[in-house]
Amino acid sequence: VENFTYFLSAKRTWIDAETYTFNTTTSQIDRDRFFVLHDQRMFGDQASIKVKGKLFGLDNTFIVGLDYSHLDFMRYRGFPDGDSVDPFNPVAGSFGSLLQPGETVMRASPTTWDDTALFFENVTQVTPKLKIVAGGRTEKLDLDRKNYDTAGNELSNGFKRSYSPSTWRLGAVYDLTQNITPYISLTTAADPPGSSVFIVNAGENFSLSRSAQAEIGVKGSTADGRADFTFAAYDITRKNFLIANSPQTVADASETSKGVEATGDFKVTEHWGISANASYTDATYDDDSSSYAGNNPANIPKTTGNLWTSYSGVGGLPLELGGGVKYVGERYADNANTVKLDSYSLVSLYAAYQLSPKLTLTARVNNALDKAYAQWGDVYYPTEVMLGAPRSFELSLSGHF
Repeated sequence: VENFTYFLSAKRTWIDAETYTFNTTTSQIDRDRFFVLHDQRMFGDQASIKVKGKLFGLDNTFIVGLDYSHLDFMRYRGFPDGDSVDPFNPVAGSFGSLLQPGETVMRASPTTWDDTALFFENVTQVTPKLKIVAGGRTEKLDLDRKNYDTAGNELSNGFKRSYSPSTWRLGAVYDLTQNITPYISLTTAADPPGSSVFIVNAGENFSLSRSAQAEIGVKGSTADGRADFTFAAYDITRKNFLIANSPQTVADASETSKGVEATGDFKVTEHWGISANASYTDATYDDDSSSYAGNNPANIPKTTGNLWTSYSGVGGLPLELGGGVKYVGERYADNANTVKLDSYSLVSLYAAYQLSPKLTLTARVNNALDKAYAQWGDVYYPTEVMLGAPRSFELSLSGHF
C-alpha cells in the first residue's frame, strides 16, 4: 500500500510592451503595456494498492488507486496606459502602474478544479519472454472559472463544466534476446481543446479533444554493454481541438502525425563516448472547418537530430571535454503555411573538471558559432518570430553530498 500527498505553490509575473508603432505625427515610437500575474496553489493525494500473485496460473502484478487534486488558480491581466519614446534620444522609463486611470482593481479570473480519478495498471507474464501490459484511468473533473471587471463585479462570461474522460492503454513487451526487446503499444488520451483550461470563457464550452496513438519499436544493447539503441515508429490521431483562424477566431480541427525516432549511445573506448538521435515527423491537419486541411501544423519540423561526443581523462587529468551539434529542420510559423522558418544547426561545447570526488566545475559555450536563427513563430502574430539565443557562456559548480 502506498500513499503520496503533495502541495504545490507557484507564482508568475509577466509585464511587457508588446507592440511598437512609429507615429508619423510625433516622430516617436508609441508603445503599449500588457501584464499577466498568476498565483497558483494545488494539493492532492494519491493512494494505491499493489497485488502480486497469479492470474489463470500466470505471474501477475495488479495496481489500483485513487487520485484526487484540488486547484486554486488566480489570474490577473490588464492593459495599462502605454507611452511614447524618441527613437533618437530615448529616455529610460518604467513599466508604470498596473491600473489604468479610473480602475480600482486589476481584472481577476479565479479558477478552481476538483479532480477525482480511479486508475489501474496490470502486468501479466504470459511466457518467460512475453509480458502484456494494460492500464486505464477514469475521472471526473469539475471546473469553475469566473471573470471580474476592474470594479470587482463578476462578469457573465464565466465558465463552469464537469468533464468525465476515460482513457486506456494496452501493450506487449517481448524479450527477443537478453539484450533486445521489441514492444508494441496502443494508447488513448483526452486533453483540453485549446491551449489551457484556465482561459476558457462562456463562449468556449467545448468538449475535450480525443487522441489515439499506436507505436511499435525496439530497445536493445550489445552483449558487452558498450552500445545501446532504441527505434520507434508511431501514428497519432487527435480530433476536436481548436486552432487559430485569426487573432480573434478559432476553428475545430483534427490532426494526424506519423513518424520515426532513433537513438544510440556508443562507448568507443573507455574514455570516448558518442550519442546520437534523429527523428522524422509527418504532421498534417485533416478535414476541418479552418480551411487548413493538408497543411502542416506550425512549429513542427519534419526532421530533427542531435550528435554529441565526450572524452574523459584528458591528459591523465580529471578533465572531460565534449560538444555537440543540434539540427532543426524547416517548419512553418503559421497554420496557413505562408511563413517558413529556415532550418538551423547549433554547436555547443563544454569542459568539466572534477575538483574532488564530489565537486565538479563546468564551463559551457552555447551556440558557439553565434548562429542567428528563428526558434519559434506565433500563429496569432505570423509576422513576428522568436529569435534563438545568441552565443552564451556558462560557468557552474556542482556538488554531491
